[in-house]
Amino acid sequence: MKKGFGFKKACLLIFLMAFGAPLVLQATSQPPCQKPTTLPDVFKSLKLAADKGDAQAQFNLGLVYSRYNHLTQNFAEAFIYYKLSADQGYAQAQKNLGLMYYQGKGIAKNFEEAFRYTKLAADQGLAQAQYNLGVMCSRGEGVPKDFVEAVKYYKLAADQGDVDAQYNLGLMYYYGQGTAKDAVEAIKYLNLAADQGDLKAKNALKKIAEKKLKAGNKCLKKKKN
Repeated sequence: MKKGFGFKKACLLIFLMAFGAPLVLQATSQPPCQKPTTLPDVFKSLKLAADKGDAQAQFNLGLVYSRYNHLTQNFAEAFIYYKLSADQGYAQAQKNLGLMYYQGKGIAKNFEEAFRYTKLAADQGLAQAQYNLGVMCSRGEGVPKDFVEAVKYYKLAADQGDVDAQYNLGLMYYYGQGTAKDAVEAIKYLNLAADQGDLKAKNALKKIAEKKLKAGNKCLKKKKN
């Protein structure tokens, strides 16, 4: 947490109640809490700071509204605070706001706005946003379908260690979508994903190996004949 707006006591509770790790809403690490506090104190501290215009507080309050079920979950309020933070340039808020536009939570579904805010976060180097942008480019959501752009954003995310981007990029290299076919690069990125425990990547590598083995056996039979 940034210093200067009374969040030190709140940080552990915010981590526990808001920073899970689903596919798109990536977890954000927080420093250890120095003193315990109660949920009303946490919420009050966040609300005061957010209403004074602090972008990080606005983002954290958006997380509380969007994720913590013991409060009244309110996606409309989450959208308001994410947008306040995003419009100040806070990358994680831009990414989460893009997801809300994409899913239609707290606001009508709008792929164009989803793409716009996701790109703002991606252009700041946020790997999860780069991955999301790759998905949207590959599906033609918010922009015309563009596999070349999808490869570009998947690679940016994959080279930062994003496992889903590594898997998708590996497949695009293997099948030649948005790039020339390149089995070496395909296996490289699939291995990176597999090394992080991704089962899809492990299965893809297994199928590639089986295909190579079958091709090798056919070649041997032809030579014998």
